[in-house]
Amino acid sequence: MPCEIFQSKRRRARARIVTISEGGLALVTDLAFEQGDPIRLLIKSNEIDKPVAVSAIVWNDRSAASAGASSRFKRLCCVVSEPSRTFRALLDQLDPQP
Repeated sequence: MPCEIFQSKRRRARARIVTISEGGLALVTDLAFEQGDPIRLLIKSNEIDKPVAVSAIVWNDRSAASAGASSRFKRLCCVVSEPSRTFRALLDQLDPQP
């Protein structure tokens, strides 16, 4: 799922969410972050009408490469700090519970 990482008011970087849950998400980006860094995301998807803003904290990062290949991309695992109503609504749309 595509998203943007806000680096400042004017700078945004594209990223892609690869896993998502109520407590966190993992995304792939070419930006470097340290454990504990706060980040702000704007999730965009065809499944939702409006982009969803999310505040998160980087839990860990690792290379997104597989099978020993190197990559400039990082896989960031993040904890969602204070999931908003719109974030929970997105999760419900992605995986409706009976």
